[in-house]
Amino acid sequence: MVILNIFFKNFDILFFFIQKISVWNSPYTRTQQTSETVLSQIENAHIKIKEDPRLREQEWGNFYTLDQAAKENEERKRHSYFFYRIKDGESGADVYDRISTFLETLLKYKDSLFESFQFQTK
Repeated sequence: MVILNIFFKNFDILFFFIQKISVWNSPYTRTQQTSETVLSQIENAHIKIKEDPRLREQEWGNFYTLDQAAKENEERKRHSYFFYRIKDGESGADVYDRISTFLETLLKYKDSLFESFQFQTK
């Protein structure tokens, strides 16, 4: 808890001059809770929180048994960890594409966004 208190004291100093903050969250409750906790320590700033479903962890599919998961992993090893799409899930390339479109959105609207960004993905 001491480390967290030191972090928040320094965090407040860091954002002393920033008046506007945009926070983009994934749809997960835990990221929203983390943002709320961190942002509650910032005073005198206009904070805008947005949710974007593209900011989420990789979807790993549904493994019904350990044997099925092991077979899927062996298949992945034979092909490519990055490009292999897990059944009912997504590949690393899928995640890359999804996040790339999010970053393109940020660049497209950069002039209309606030001065500072914070990303929460987990």
